Amino acid sequence: MIERLGLLLALLIFALTTVVAFRQLPPQGRPIQWPLLILVALVAVPATIALNGTEYRLSARILGHRVPFLQAARIGLIGTAANQLPIPGSVLVRMRALNRLGSGYLRATASTAIVGLVWIGVSGLLAGPFVLAGGHVALGVPLVAGGAAAAVGGYFLLRSQVAAPQRLPLLVRLVTVEAGFVAISGVRFFLVLRALGFRVSAAQALALTVSVVLAAAAGFFPGGLGLRELLAAGISPVVGLPAAVGAVGTVVDRAVSLAMLSIVSLAFLVLFPRVMRGRGIPRGPEGAGESAP
Repeated sequence: MIERLGLLLALLIFALTTVVAFRQLPPQGRPIQWPLLILVALVAVPATIALNGTEYRLSARILGHRVPFLQAARIGLIGTAANQLPIPGSVLVRMRALNRLGSGYLRATASTAIVGLVWIGVSGLLAGPFVLAGGHVALGVPLVAGGAAAAVGGYFLLRSQVAAPQRLPLLVRLVTVEAGFVAISGVRFFLVLRALGFRVSAAQALALTVSVVLAAAAGFFPGGLGLRELLAAGISPVVGLPAAVGAVGTVVDRAVSLAMLSIVSLAFLVLFPRVMRGRGIPRGPEGAGESAP
């Protein structure tokens, strides 16, 4: 019952935000640049999916498991689909997958939390300076401060789970992957808004990525549905963009992402049916076939 109410609330917020944003949208001045949207679909969205798989592999490696990339990509795809439910679907899918590899739920929770904290930390520390350089102090300072706090928390939690020799290599790989997420999210916003005919700077596009982080952290909105659009609309005026532009950009990015996700998922089902059905995936303390050194 609560899940259904959450879904209805998210759909209502999404519909209202979308309608109001499109009505308030300033004139674009030029036609839609379809090649840019195709570029987002064919390059940026698959890159995000690949990073999702790499992120899961690192969360497993923290617990001493090696996971082949195709199996990790499968978890990433299922987690993204589960995020469309009014629950933190991706987190639950990853924790269940780590548990099947032989790790207890407590350690799986810790590993997932490490990845989440590093993501939030890198997002703030990477986007914050760009936002500050653009003169948007009101948003830039909280981004840097919050990012630093999350990064420190992620590091100390990593220390409690990983032996010293593996700590720095894992941290470097985590930071690199999360920086990739932030960069790809910023590129997607930049290309989508340019495709719609609006001028946007790199600092403004990176600032809008904060809406992705905050919406994901909320968890109970399916895929951040509605909430992400509201947050983008709220962040946009702070960095010099009309609220409607940020909201509409998020709606279009979501539509392109879901369409491409469906295509990629179908391709995986056709090309790798055994992997997508979870066959051949080892379970138990031996992990995914071999233990990390």
